[in-house]
Amino acid sequence: MRTFESMINRFQLKRKELEVKKNNLSIFHLSFFLQTLIHENEMFYNRQQELDVLLVELDRHLNNLTTQYETFENIQKDNRRELEIKFDKHQVKTSVVF
Repeated sequence: MRTFESMINRFQLKRKELEVKKNNLSIFHLSFFLQTLIHENEMFYNRQQELDVLLVELDRHLNNLTTQYETFENIQKDNRRELEIKFDKHQVKTSVVF
């Protein structure tokens, strides 16, 4: 039969082994958590890069549309001026006839 001291020694050894296993498990969980965090951060960074590219494209398209609208507006003003000139000429011709 074992002596009381040997049983206590054995219990303490087992306790230390379990603590080491527990610490190793905690380190494993921490490592896994950090890897997950790093992966999520990389994904976020990649999404941010994609968003930046989309914003640049959007800005380019917006500038293009603004330019096209201004061009259209200028053409419309020119057409209106030409029509007014033609209308004025027509009014002058018709008033001379009467």
